[in-house]
Amino acid sequence: MIQHVLSNRKTGKRLVVFEESDFERENPIKHYGNEIIVKQMILNEVPWEEMSGAKTLSERSTAIFKEAYAFWMEMKKRFRELKVPENLIQLLKSRNKTNQQRLLEGLVLSPELLTSFFFTAYHEFGFTLSQYTSQCYPKTSDTRKKPTVYDREATRGTVACGKTILSGAELKNTLEHQRVIVARIIDKGAQWHCFFTRVNDFGGEETWSGKKPSRYGYLSNAFGRGRAELLQQLKTGEDVLDKLPYITLAGSP
Repeated sequence: MIQHVLSNRKTGKRLVVFEESDFERENPIKHYGNEIIVKQMILNEVPWEEMSGAKTLSERSTAIFKEAYAFWMEMKKRFRELKVPENLIQLLKSRNKTNQQRLLEGLVLSPELLTSFFFTAYHEFGFTLSQYTSQCYPKTSDTRKKPTVYDREATRGTVACGKTILSGAELKNTLEHQRVIVARIIDKGAQWHCFFTRVNDFGGEETWSGKKPSRYGYLSNAFGRGRAELLQQLKTGEDVLDKLPYITLAGSP
C-alpha cells in the first residue's frame, strides 16, 4: 500500500490518498486485515516511527490500534457471514472450461461477496490471492508529468491536485485515454482463476462497453492460457481479454 499526502498551503488541510499495491500469492484475510488496520492508524495520525516499530507505541497509539483491530474483526465477521453462491464453490472444483462457463452464466455478485469468496477459497480450499494492476497510456502522453491526484467536476473541468505542468486539456486527454486493468488471481498449485476489471481511469468506464464498471471478466488455467502469458497480456492491455465470460456486479444496469 502506497500513501500520498497532499497539503493545501492556503487552507492547511491535508488530503491522504491510499494507492493499493500489487501483491502475490498471499493469505487474503491477513493481507486485507493488515491494510485496513494500517489505514485506520494512518488516518488517526499514529506517528510512522511507532507504526514501523522504531519507537514503542504510545498509550494513545495503542488505543487507536485496538480500535482499528476491533474494526477489522467486525468487518471480517460480516464478510464471513455472507453466503457465497454454490456456483462459485463448484468453480473452484471444476477443471473444465465449458463447465466453468456454465457455472458463471447469470451470476450476479457484489464486491463484498467476491471478497468473501476469496476468503472462503483460502480458508476452506487453500487458494492464495494475487493482485496485478496495469496502466496503459496513449503513446503521445508523458506520464512523468501526470499529477498524483486529480478531481473532475462538470462545472470546472479537470483539476490537478499535485505537481504537473500539463494543461487542463492535456490532462483530460491523457486521463480519458488511459486504461487501467486490475486482475485478482486465486492460485492453488497449477490451478488458478482470474477475475479482472478493465476501466477508463478518468471516467470510470469500461473500455469494452462505454458503461460504468459493471462486471468482472473471468479466465482460468482451463482456458489453455498460461499464467505468465496472462500477466504479460494484462501489462500490455491486449484485446485478447475481450469476449471472455463475465460476472455481473450487483446493482449494475
